[in-house]
Amino acid sequence: MKLSRQTSLMALILLLAVGACEIGDMDQLTKKSPELDQESPVNMVKALQSENSVDLLSGQDQKVGTINVSHDANYLYVTYNIDDASTDMGWCLIETHVHVGETLDDFPLAGRWGNPIPGRFDYSQQHLCVTDYTYMIPYEGDVGEFIIAAHAVVRKVKKQGGKQVVSFRQAWRQDGSVVPLQRSNPETVLKFETGRDESNFFSLGFGGKLNENESGIETFFGIQLTEENPEDPSSEFLENLTDTENNAGWIMIEFDPLLGEMSMLHTIEDTWGLPYPPEETAVFTREDGNSEWNYLGIAGNQDPFADIHTETKFELPEHTKYVLLQDVTHPASFSNIPQGDGYDVNAVLGLVPVEEETAWGEGDKFSGKGNWATYFMYSF
Repeated sequence: MKLSRQTSLMALILLLAVGACEIGDMDQLTKKSPELDQESPVNMVKALQSENSVDLLSGQDQKVGTINVSHDANYLYVTYNIDDASTDMGWCLIETHVHVGETLDDFPLAGRWGNPIPGRFDYSQQHLCVTDYTYMIPYEGDVGEFIIAAHAVVRKVKKQGGKQVVSFRQAWRQDGSVVPLQRSNPETVLKFETGRDESNFFSLGFGGKLNENESGIETFFGIQLTEENPEDPSSEFLENLTDTENNAGWIMIEFDPLLGEMSMLHTIEDTWGLPYPPEETAVFTREDGNSEWNYLGIAGNQDPFADIHTETKFELPEHTKYVLLQDVTHPASFSNIPQGDGYDVNAVLGLVPVEEETAWGEGDKFSGKGNWATYFMYSF
């Protein structure tokens, strides 16, 4: 048995599907990732080899999850899982590093005591606060014994909802009719609500269009927001935003205190089951009433957890105060759904870091001195 060292296979790292969980009493930290093909190698692993599991320990003795290892005929699968109890407390993965060898000499060791350097491990990834992650590592041979070092940086976060809805405009349904009253309360976006209820979200309505560079909204941002902005974002300037050619639905939210360094933004959309056409919103942020808008990207509805809520995550610029969502759903996709009403915003939340810890898969220490890096064995 030999490990395959083809660097091109690094791209085979996959993100496994995960569920949803709560932070504290009502706070929510959700777990999400694309669903895998049911016939993919990852989904056939258990038929070939039972999993070997060790605890994922932070601060040397606090269990925050597990490292599960399995294999098929071509790959090892090393999976990080933050357990439910730790997720409820707000813990998530922001970095993972894995190295696999046949002897300790295969590991990048340094320093007086010969401890490993996670930044030089063969497999590394940064994450936007996820709770599950899997590496696919190619190998050759029928039998083998591996030494595995699984390192992580885990972060504890708290949820921060918006302070207030500064302004909004609700556009129309696909057939030009008014969005129902139950879907028209903008204040719902300040707090995440679970379950299937029309009163849990605010429907933006159709009408938006990305510009050719997919970096902003035609007319809405191209003209209105490049002009000198007033200090007070609730002034008459906002009223003029509705007078645009595309007449899209939008909502602007103020956060206080500011979302600072290393914070993330989570937008949550409600769609009651797939298949259903894509509903999308463009997401923008800015620091104050005079600063330029930052385009973060597009949030959609095609990856729901609990069959309802799709969460999209973005890294935030420092000192974010205002978040703006404008619908860019394509009405043509809803030609057979006249009641379609665009992106349904359940919540817009900031995840603010509280503390960070290093973590390792439990096992034997590389050295009795220096740091507490550990490794464990996997054989078949």
